[in-house]
Amino acid sequence: MKNFKYMKINILTIFFVFCFFSLISQTLQTTLKDNQEVLVLQEELYDQISWVNGDHRIAFVSKFEGSRNIYYIDLRTTTIDKITRNNFKASYLTQEIAKKMVYKPLTEPNDTNYYQPDWSPLGNDLVCLADYKNKIEVFLIRVVDKKITSTGLQNIHLVHWFSNDDLYYVESKNRKKLMKYNRITGQKTEVKEFENEIIGFTGKSRDLVVVFMDGVYKINFTTKKEEFYPLPIKSNKVYANGPLSYVAKDLQGKIVHIDLNNKKMIPLVEGINNSIPYLSDSGDYLAYFSSTQNGLVIKKIPKQ
Repeated sequence: MKNFKYMKINILTIFFVFCFFSLISQTLQTTLKDNQEVLVLQEELYDQISWVNGDHRIAFVSKFEGSRNIYYIDLRTTTIDKITRNNFKASYLTQEIAKKMVYKPLTEPNDTNYYQPDWSPLGNDLVCLADYKNKIEVFLIRVVDKKITSTGLQNIHLVHWFSNDDLYYVESKNRKKLMKYNRITGQKTEVKEFENEIIGFTGKSRDLVVVFMDGVYKINFTTKKEEFYPLPIKSNKVYANGPLSYVAKDLQGKIVHIDLNNKKMIPLVEGINNSIPYLSDSGDYLAYFSSTQNGLVIKKIPKQ
């Protein structure tokens, strides 16, 4: 009988310990509900960030080791602590854990500065710009072993990894011309020359969204349809979130969902002094640099 009671106590103890650790190790993707947000990086945002396909990694640029280097954080293993009803904070920030324990480096500190990280559609590689002695070059980084390969493309203003084989880019000397680079063959192709300067790209595999100061030019490579949509935006990142639906920063500086069908704009984030938005591949999460929290925030947004 004593052994039975002891066994019952042990089972109950194990159960409560399991529940306790389940509560304290909430992860971002399993915890956040619509309109809840979590602070994941508390430092200056030095460049654009990039979501991997599957929403489980974010690549970013940091100068915490001196030069501008590319790192990523894994959101599947990022535990979070609840601060208020709708606000959370990455556990490593509240526990003051060293960045080297959390940031996963993809480049090493040296005399090269890296910019514009962008994941491949499969998430095995990244493309980026590298500045060495004022020479801007396009590099590919293989994540598994951090091997860096030059594409030979130089003096590039913008680069975007669109499909498994193709990168789209804009040269510094002609920012109105859309170019394509095939990483397998090394072939460079002029796609289209526009009247205005290209300021950004978004989209993977099917729809390429080319961003201008006054709207977006959307190219669907499945249907071959191309169309310009004038938008009231102040953002070099504009994300298609449906056939006639976009997420961007408006002229007043608010991060909004633009519904062209119903001719309305829905605010997604409070305030006008935040960074441009970065929408995840699924459209479920929005990342932005918060001026009030002085760091990178990820927000779960409802489907529109």
